[in-house]
Amino acid sequence: MEIRLEYVAMLKTNAPPSGSVMTVQEGITIAALLEQIGIPEKQRGVITPFVNTAKVSQNHALQNDDRVFLAMPIGGG
Repeated sequence: MEIRLEYVAMLKTNAPPSGSVMTVQEGITIAALLEQIGIPEKQRGVITPFVNTAKVSQNHALQNDDRVFLAMPIGGG
């Protein structure tokens, strides 16, 4: 199945460039996707995933043609 994967520039991955269509296993969860694209385990907990503009948990199972956006909080002051 195919998804469109987008992510913030500061996120280091083994994934194709942000905005690319990616082929993944049917029913893959966000957690499994993060592992597949090489996000370090310690960084996975701070990522906020969105699927088709809705915030979801990392247990969310993806469907064909989903748009996945991986966001990270930005701090400063």
